[in-house]
Amino acid sequence: MKKILCMLLVLLLLLTACSSEKEVKTEAELKAEIRAELEAEQKAEMEQEQETEQDTEKLSESKDKKSDESAVNQDFENGIEFSGELTCNTAPYVLMIYNEYNKAVVNGKEYDCITLEKDIISKYVKRQNFSYHIEGFPMIDSNDYLDMTIEFDPTTAYETMGNLMVKDYRVIEDPYNNGTKLTDYSNEPYSTTYYQDVIKTLCLGMFGAESEDAKKNPGYESNADFKEAVDTILSKGYKLVQNNGYYKAVNENAYNIDHMPTVSEMCNIVGIDINDITTNEDNGYYLYSSHYSNDEIGVYINHDEKLQGDDLVTGITVKGIDYKLYGISLGNTLLNTYDKIDEKYDGMYNMHDDSYAKYVFDVDGYAFTLNNIGWEENAQIEEYDLVRQISCYELVD
Repeated sequence: MKKILCMLLVLLLLLTACSSEKEVKTEAELKAEIRAELEAEQKAEMEQEQETEQDTEKLSESKDKKSDESAVNQDFENGIEFSGELTCNTAPYVLMIYNEYNKAVVNGKEYDCITLEKDIISKYVKRQNFSYHIEGFPMIDSNDYLDMTIEFDPTTAYETMGNLMVKDYRVIEDPYNNGTKLTDYSNEPYSTTYYQDVIKTLCLGMFGAESEDAKKNPGYESNADFKEAVDTILSKGYKLVQNNGYYKAVNENAYNIDHMPTVSEMCNIVGIDINDITTNEDNGYYLYSSHYSNDEIGVYINHDEKLQGDDLVTGITVKGIDYKLYGISLGNTLLNTYDKIDEKYDGMYNMHDDSYAKYVFDVDGYAFTLNNIGWEENAQIEEYDLVRQISCYELVD
């Protein structure tokens, strides 16, 4: 840099001996050249700094990724295996595994709940089991029962707030494959119920729903998550209608299942063949248990003989807006839906304590529930929690 300036100054002095007209012209040209040289050198220095920063970031990301991958895949010399329900705390958002019956023992102390310091488990959870966090990211839906098994390193675990914080762990079993394999679901699309939750959360928390047209809502232009949710739902042929301060996704052609159908009827409703239904030995009240499931609906049949078309379905779970169950659809607020059901049906009788359930209803002799909320009397239900799942099943006890 100094050498360039010196050379340019010498050249400027030599040119001062020329004619005045030529002198003015030459000085202007030289000043322009000097400016150009300085700007070029500054630009080169800035580009070099940017390249260095990018290389540093890439190296850091690579190290973090390798660290996470090693934490997932490594075996621990004295690892402890722990199974339980995957749940979460929303503020701050952390994942936890809970099992009050088979506790983890570390340094002689029992723990029924362990907290995961790093999230390397969400990728093994299907996207249909996610809801939307108010801070703007997908989160595990705490209403869904997800049984996970991990192995963790007790030497790096530590206690916090009475729970065990696990730093290094690997996932052994996810909730879907009966321990046979792990499947990465991180690239699967999110469900309609997830996008419904995005719209509800952002409408109630930020944007409201004053405009009848969701695309004219201020969130559509200002928030990428809101726009994606609206576009995704509308692209599937569904409608978005104003509903208690948010937009509800509606399928005007949703099929209402108003009774427990036979297997043949159910196959026609869902559009499958009886051979698409999977059968396993049950070894319980029945010899066999058969099931079929997709993103919209789950079908379950308990039986003692080979599955036949005239067997009655013994359980149905609605997970999407393509179906209604006994007139109930997804997307309405949970409390309002409970009021609607309570007007028509009684609570299911609980023979164990001679009482009637608050959140389990007797519908044609079947147990009818919302969002996997069962026999607990003091379920924590927020004002704007939505119906995300509807189940009706034979009560076997």
